[in-house]
Amino acid sequence: MGTIENHLQVSLIIEFLTLMEIIKGKGKTMNISSLHSIIINKLNDLIYGILRREDISEWAVQIATEVDKNNINIDNETYWDTITSMIMADSITNEGYLYHELDFQNWLNAINQNNISKVNNDLKTAKAIGDNWVLCPECHEAFEVNPVDKVVQCLNVACETYLNNPYYKNPNDHPHI
Repeated sequence: MGTIENHLQVSLIIEFLTLMEIIKGKGKTMNISSLHSIIINKLNDLIYGILRREDISEWAVQIATEVDKNNINIDNETYWDTITSMIMADSITNEGYLYHELDFQNWLNAINQNNISKVNNDLKTAKAIGDNWVLCPECHEAFEVNPVDKVVQCLNVACETYLNNPYYKNPNDHPHI
């Protein structure tokens, strides 16, 4: 096995053990923010060909087995649906693979939309600095936000923290006349 393959295998083992600690250490409800990051990373690895479909499928089977064995509740339907779909990432039909890159991208979009669509009281709030611009309290990156987004993500790739949007306005509260 080459260096890249060894690194990926070690990375998978560490990530899996970390997730198992999250499962076992948090009682009977999965830590959603940790699970979010792990699923996003797995989907990106799948989309960009870093991991094979078989690796992703095996990972998802391990997670589902541990969740079932430990009677854990993943209280986010989108996350659970994505994990169970990832189990079949390597499934083949007469026409080829059951799922394709577009499906993987749709799963990723659903996870991101699900996370962004909910106000989260556990998140810090970005600092409003004027004209829909905010400052990330973690890395001090300034970026522009859309006032219809409840939760925004810092654009600094080294940070990418999710934050409540101080400019949030529900579009239904101010209908156009």
